[in-house]
Amino acid sequence: MKRRLSIFLSHSSKDIEKVRKIRDILEFLEFQPLMFHLCCLDDDNDTLEDFIKREIDARNVFVYCKSSYAESSPWVRKELEYIKTKENARFYELDIELPFYETIPSVLSFLSDLIRSNTVFLSCARRDTELYLQIANFLENNDYHVIRYNEIRRQGEGMAFIDRKNSLVEETVKNGFFLPIVTSNYIQSLASSEFAMASESENLDRVIPLYINFKKDHAMRYLDRHAELPRYVELETSPDLLSENELKRILSILSSSEKQ
Repeated sequence: MKRRLSIFLSHSSKDIEKVRKIRDILEFLEFQPLMFHLCCLDDDNDTLEDFIKREIDARNVFVYCKSSYAESSPWVRKELEYIKTKENARFYELDIELPFYETIPSVLSFLSDLIRSNTVFLSCARRDTELYLQIANFLENNDYHVIRYNEIRRQGEGMAFIDRKNSLVEETVKNGFFLPIVTSNYIQSLASSEFAMASESENLDRVIPLYINFKKDHAMRYLDRHAELPRYVELETSPDLLSENELKRILSILSSSEKQ
């Protein structure tokens, strides 16, 4: 079952009605938003501060509902200070200062970006299935939606599979992230044609190669790629799979790309 994105809504209690409307929209779209109403609680309660930090840690997206009230709120300030200490935080800022009907376009833009940036197509060679599963599982555990080859195969084999796969590559480059797992196996496999297709897109900022046990320049000579991709990650396995720190580097590049 695909996990739903969990969202922490950071806001001032004085904006509670506006933020409730945003929360309702998120719930309708099957996200899991969380908001607190702190005006009736003890502002000096250290236990409460620890509790809020744990709730932020438990969510995958942090949304700052910016307003003049939020700017002067000590609780919001603490939340912002804390989220800035978290590596790979998925942070969004939503200005709610305007009347809500004027805020709706920015809410819709935020939602569109959030949904788009949450989808990942992992391209890999069949021989790298174990590595592919490690990365896919890690991303899914961090609430990214990974398009898996086995899901495409359920819709048909042969040309039906190829046509559907190519369609999803094009769609993901436009509306998500395309991550080729570039290894020595990959450059010799038919899967490298997926990278070739993605490299012809106008949205090259959405193509993020994972060069594993390869330097980018070395791999590019094999793949004969001429497009200058703005983002990539060079990773090393130890010995056959990636370490936790290497996996976190993938999250870091995805998180920074979401903010572009």
